[in-house]
Formats: sequence, C-alpha cells, structure tokens
Amino acid sequence: MKKTIQVFAIIFSVITVFSCESKRDLNGDLLFGLNPTEDDGNDPQPGTKKYLKKITATDSDGEQSVMIYNYENGKLISAKLEEEGNTEDFSLTYDGDVITKLVVKEKEGSDVIISYLDLIYNNGKLTNASGKMETEGSIELMRNETSFSYNNSGIVNKIETLYKMEDIDNPGQYITTFSMTSEVLFNSNNISSWKFTTETISEPPITIPPIVLLTKFNSYDNMKNPYASFPEAFTLASTHFTTSTNSLMGLSQNNYKTAAIEVMGTSQNITINYTYDNDGYPTSATNSDGSTIKFEYTN
Repeated sequence: MKKTIQVFAIIFSVITVFSCESKRDLNGDLLFGLNPTEDDGNDPQPGTKKYLKKITATDSDGEQSVMIYNYENGKLISAKLEEEGNTEDFSLTYDGDVITKLVVKEKEGSDVIISYLDLIYNNGKLTNASGKMETEGSIELMRNETSFSYNNSGIVNKIETLYKMEDIDNPGQYITTFSMTSEVLFNSNNISSWKFTTETISEPPITIPPIVLLTKFNSYDNMKNPYASFPEAFTLASTHFTTSTNSLMGLSQNNYKTAAIEVMGTSQNITINYTYDNDGYPTSATNSDGSTIKFEYTN
C-alpha cells in the first residue's frame, strides 16, 4: 500500500510494530534511541567526545537500514535514513546555537511528503513545534502541532502531537484526526518508563480504540549514549517523526540493557549486549532477537 500522507504511514508503522508477523514486533530494533541529552558534566567515561556519524541496523532477517549524520562546525545540520529503498531526510536550521526550523522529507516509491516545523521556546525550553505537511508539489495535506511539557525540575515528561486536516465543510478550519502522545518518567539521568499512545479520532458509530505501548527500562550500563552530541531540541522535535527507531530513548544518558514491553495484552522482555571502544562509546549492540546495530563516529 502506498503512503499517501505521513500520518497514515505512522498509523501503519504502529500497527506493524504490534503485528505478530512484523519484522520489528516488540524487539530492540524498535528501541535503539536516536537523540539523547547533551553532556551534563557527569560523564561516566570522561575523555574524547565523539560525534555519531553512521548507524547500520540489521534485523533478524538480515535486512539493513542506515542512518547518516552530517555536521558543520560541530553542529548537526542534517541526517538521512535509508530503509528498504525508502528515504527520510532531516534538515536543521539554526539561529546561533538554537534550532529554529526542522524539515523532514520522506520518500517512499514515487510518494514524497515534506513536513515543515517551526520551533518555539520559552526560557530556553522547547515548548512547541508546529507546521504543515505537503506533497512535493506544495499541495497541503495536513498540519501538525506538537507541545512539550516539563516537570518541576525542567525535565520533559510529555510530548503530544496533533495531526489536523482541513474541515471540508468549513474551509480554513482544521480538525484533529490523529494524535501521538509520549509520557516519560526518569530515574536519575535515564528513562525508567515510556508510555506511547496513538489515537485515531473517529465519529460515531465508528470507534477506533487507542493503541498503547508501555515500556519499562529495567537496567542501564554506565557508558556513553552514542547520540549524546545531538541537541535536545532535535531529539524532542523529531520524536514522533522517527517512530521506527523511537528517538525519545536518546534522552537517557546511558544505554539500556534490559526492558519489558507491554502492548494490547502482549508482553515481552528484551536484552541488549554492547561492545565498547576505549572512550566508552558503544561500537555495536546485539538484541536478544538477533538484530544488531553498528555505530561509527567522527571527532
């Protein structure tokens, strides 16, 4: 089935995640994070700081996906995901050291969807990321609005994205058709639980129940998260655009080793083993289902 708009792709990806025939069903390939927190001065392995250059993920069937990161003067400026012949490009715009815009271009076959996000801050914290989604021919398909909430300590605890389409009966008015919500709890510098909910808004008599994925992270290593060089705003703003890799996990300082996952009455425990270089960065990770990830860095 062709992907006509990104929100449908998100729905399908979530359903696929939980399908018993999915190549990613409840496994660690889904949980390798994309964007962690920046250095807080409590580095468990002080030394050379490296920037993630490339990750190569191989699933248990031998199929690969590759993500490449590009930098300019020490800043992440773009990233590209290639997976099963499809691509996803991320482009960042800065004002000084602050990310102000994020553009996500997805290509699947002949379908191209471009999402534009403007990032808004309050007292240095990202509070909103909103914009529109267009075809390559600049035909607007949908609008998206993401809000970020923080606890009293200034740590993010909720991300909510609303996808809105124009009301055909009231031109110029937009109604929410789909939502994605991430609720996060931390234990010290690492995520302890993550509740991810997707909901399709329907009108009676049609009722579509929400899909809820709850992951509890039971143990971490004391080594460096390979994505720690990425700015937090990119981590947060791209969270619901990178559901296949669950980018939010990058907010942890360290690398999780075990996790328990529950969804739609099904549960599974996973274990991940890492190898590390002399600077405390993972060079590879192997999940208990046989999938692997290889990490490459640049200084």
